[in-house]
Amino acid sequence: AIALPSDTELAIWTLRAQFPRRHLGDEVRYTAPVVLRSQLYALLDDHLDADKQLLLLRTNGTIREVALLGTAHDRVIVLTQDVTQLCLEHAKATAQSKSDAARREALLQLVFNQVFPRCTGLFVSRTELHSALDSSNTGNVPPESSLDDSVSAMVRLGLLVQRDAASFWFALPQMAAVSSWIRGGRQQLLAKLGRARFGQMLLGKVARERLNKSKLEPMFHVRDVVGRGEVAVLATAQGPLLRLERDAQP
Repeated sequence: AIALPSDTELAIWTLRAQFPRRHLGDEVRYTAPVVLRSQLYALLDDHLDADKQLLLLRTNGTIREVALLGTAHDRVIVLTQDVTQLCLEHAKATAQSKSDAARREALLQLVFNQVFPRCTGLFVSRTELHSALDSSNTGNVPPESSLDDSVSAMVRLGLLVQRDAASFWFALPQMAAVSSWIRGGRQQLLAKLGRARFGQMLLGKVARERLNKSKLEPMFHVRDVVGRGEVAVLATAQGPLLRLERDAQP
């Protein structure tokens, strides 16, 4: 029997389809469509079940979760298949020569086939990376410098960011612009609600007004702040109403 996708997986695919990557310009040309964990919470009532399903999807290799700007409290979710395809395209497009492109592709295949299946968390230690990158798996480990060169290459390709002297955050290529838009749009939306009378605005009005600190659609940010518990959605005769919660910090 074919296993049906969970509500969490369906929500990921729905939100992924709404991410306007093709309309955001070359600076995010190789960025995988991202979904925020908070956006899933805005769509799904049972957050504990969502967390359980996300762990399962991460463990079986369907998705990757990445800490946004190095904070475990802010996570983006991407499909592993998107990361694989776009990383290969990015590596090929930015290679200096055919031999450089071949080296990059070989490293990425090692990452996809050995590192990703073994290292499914938000960050990874240098020791764990060395173990996963040992392509022989027979105890004949390549020289230490060779493993460190591979780790450094992963950093240059945008797949790792230094966390401390002994570990790295997993990352995504060309993620800086999207991270900036997520943070900027979130702060601007909360500030706008904070200035509104009683901290309330109709959802329809918010959805029509672009945020100048983000190229992402206003609804992207609405789902984010609702899922984070910073904004509540109330039903009114005029339509859904957004209300800023007291503890929200613009």
